[in-house]
Amino acid sequence: MTLQFVLNHFVYGRLDYRQAFKGFLKATGLKRKINWYPYASAAAAILIVVFLLCHNHNSWKEYTAYDITQTFTLADGTQVTLAPGATVSVQEHRNPRHVSMSGQALFTVAKDPEHPFVVTSPQSRIEVLGTVFSITESDKITRVDVTEGHVMASALNGNSTELHAGESALLSDGFWSPLTPSPNPTAWATGSFVYDAVPLADVLNELSAYYGKDIIVPDTDKRLTAEFSTDMPLDEILGFISLALNVDLK
Repeated sequence: MTLQFVLNHFVYGRLDYRQAFKGFLKATGLKRKINWYPYASAAAAILIVVFLLCHNHNSWKEYTAYDITQTFTLADGTQVTLAPGATVSVQEHRNPRHVSMSGQALFTVAKDPEHPFVVTSPQSRIEVLGTVFSITESDKITRVDVTEGHVMASALNGNSTELHAGESALLSDGFWSPLTPSPNPTAWATGSFVYDAVPLADVLNELSAYYGKDIIVPDTDKRLTAEFSTDMPLDEILGFISLALNVDLK
């Protein structure tokens, strides 16, 4: 009760302990026989300190990427790259290895076998020990792409799947479905497309999805080894591929 009175009369930088103490006496029916004000002031100050420490202990720290892709380093050494508009929140004083997220994020998890790293979103829970993976979260679906290591991906209804490096899965309507992984699922974060003897059809399908433009895939079994920046215009990339593999791309 005393704490409630203190909080009612507390303003950052100023505490009216006399009003707080008068309220306490009135509510309890006690009579002030001695000058308790100095003691009340000290007690109130202690209570405020305790309250603020508890508040800070339970507070969330939020990392947000606004107009550009940004990379942050969390308290445990984990690096997280966020696409524009994405957020990651963590209670660092409670458990720095348990975060919540929204949007699109790439995690490079610091290894700690004794303390699994857990990512929760409105639809899923991803648990890892040390790996590189990305999560794309929207209103209806969650996509997980694992680049290194392995993760256990769970839906809120308990449905789960284990994914290893090079594997991808899509969560829709509470169930996980395997996806054919693209060659560079994290190109949005790394800023580059890297192809090492990748079938041309896979290359063009990835570029089509990334740039949002239809590309006619020629009937060929040719493979591409090359690297392109994601900042390059699509027409320029297709021109290089056409020359390198002697194919007509539209």
